[in-house]
Amino acid sequence: IVKVNSNGSIGLMTKETGTINNRGEVNVTGGNNTSNTRGTIGLSAGTGSTIDSTDGKAIIDVREDKSIGVYSDGTLKLGESTITANNQAVNYFSDNNGKIVASKTSKATTGQSSLLFYTKGNGKVILDGEIEAVIKGGATPGTRGTAFYYISPTRYGVFDTDAVQDYFNNTFGNGTS
Repeated sequence: IVKVNSNGSIGLMTKETGTINNRGEVNVTGGNNTSNTRGTIGLSAGTGSTIDSTDGKAIIDVREDKSIGVYSDGTLKLGESTITANNQAVNYFSDNNGKIVASKTSKATTGQSSLLFYTKGNGKVILDGEIEAVIKGGATPGTRGTAFYYISPTRYGVFDTDAVQDYFNNTFGNGTS
């Protein structure tokens, strides 16, 4: 068991050609505060690296801006997981050419002012298993949790059925990828 309870911490991290195979449990809790504003990251797979937690378990609870439950700019494979993000944190962030694959049962709670899925560039989140997501509400739009952050592929922001369908097919797969 890897257990981390600290603001500004990273539970497991790989970079370059590094690989971690988690067959146990990773438990990470944290955020940021006035003395540590970096945020907490539960699992972080850097460019060209892999975290394979398919046969493991991840329990991650992050809070505040700059905190991320799972981050990938490489390959990150999740088995059983519970990812909680509160107060401007992000549950799943797939950056550039990163790929997050959730292959077993996942639970996600996205708190107020937080984001469930964020992808950038060619980042992908593949849901091969079941995910049970709870998005918390709020009295105003700024305090509500959000499921997806859509970025238009064009400069002036096309937001029609075809553009949104292409976004979901390219970011989350279309049932065949």
